[in-house]
Amino acid sequence: MRAPGECPGTYALECAMDELAYALNMDPVALRLANHADKDPHKDVPFSAKHLKECYSLGAEKFGWAKRNPKPRSMREGDFLVGWGMATATYPAHKMEAAAKVQLRADGSATVQCAAHDLGTGAYTALTQISSEQLGLPFEKVKFELGNTDFPFGPVAGGSNTTGTVGTAIHEAAQLLHKALAELAVKDSKSPVYNLSPDDIVMVAPGRIGSKMDNKKSDAYIDILKRAGRDSIEVQSELKEPEENKKMAFQSWGAHFVKVKIDSLLPRVQVSRVVSVMNCGRVVSAKTARSQIIGGFVMGIGMALSEATEYDPKTGMPATRNLADYHVATNADVPLIDVYFVGEPDFAFNPIGARGMGEIGITGAAAAIANAVYHATGKRVRDLPITPDKLLDIA
Repeated sequence: MRAPGECPGTYALECAMDELAYALNMDPVALRLANHADKDPHKDVPFSAKHLKECYSLGAEKFGWAKRNPKPRSMREGDFLVGWGMATATYPAHKMEAAAKVQLRADGSATVQCAAHDLGTGAYTALTQISSEQLGLPFEKVKFELGNTDFPFGPVAGGSNTTGTVGTAIHEAAQLLHKALAELAVKDSKSPVYNLSPDDIVMVAPGRIGSKMDNKKSDAYIDILKRAGRDSIEVQSELKEPEENKKMAFQSWGAHFVKVKIDSLLPRVQVSRVVSVMNCGRVVSAKTARSQIIGGFVMGIGMALSEATEYDPKTGMPATRNLADYHVATNADVPLIDVYFVGEPDFAFNPIGARGMGEIGITGAAAAIANAVYHATGKRVRDLPITPDKLLDIA
């Protein structure tokens, strides 16, 4: 079984949707479009920045879905049965508690700290990018530090929440930094913003704060600190529980399109092509975001085709308890995975507009593969993994 809970859940739901499409003699994409929900059915409020329809349409276009013959066992390449399948991906947008500390130095560099952690998914990169943007400093001048419990509180690396949660804490710390700089500048007669109200001063350009009403009245961070005789200035955002928005629902969405090839005499399933289109709000780091979705789908291939926990009936202990016996997908099992993103930043969710995308890549992946297997063979496999013994009667 693969986490998160939406992963096995979408397998059941999206396979059932595929069965319904065949029962209605309806295209699986058309069925989903006809039943698209603009509102959260549980809360009866609209979804924020939902672009699932665009995921379906772009995925179908990139995959060439219109060329699909809907009849099972109708598509072949030489001796191989060919199947095309698709499924929806979805995962909630989670936001937790966090705080961040910022130290700005007189040389124009800054250090940002939060006791979050990077599992290898690119948190260092994304959070440095957010820090650079929110502080108004060049990327190379910002150092983001995490992984230390002496730092301000950070969230657990779960629920695909780190970027959205810590990013919000960074935004709040940046606002505090700009206010602290403003309070120094308005008291300095040599400052262009002298005697203005600190509340009327915001970041107007990278490295500069100034008047909301007149951007010509601005001052550079480094000049403010040097005139004040300060080597640095430090602020920390507060730890507080995120406010619940009862007027909107927040969820990320996507669509997977998959091609499989099956030699009916073996019969081994080979995933030969994947197109994944995601809507996760703002994409902070395009390279690491794409890598997240690819990694999720790779795990989905293992879930669909090989991963199983077998138990010793005598002892009740797992017999497949190491990577020699528990078969995850490897290079030979994984084709080129094309990833695309649609939609705009979700500023209703948080001030940086980003929802998480760590776990959504695997949701719907196994269902898309299973649906492609049905299209290729005419056989519906309801219990994973889809191993050759379950397809022995397709020849």
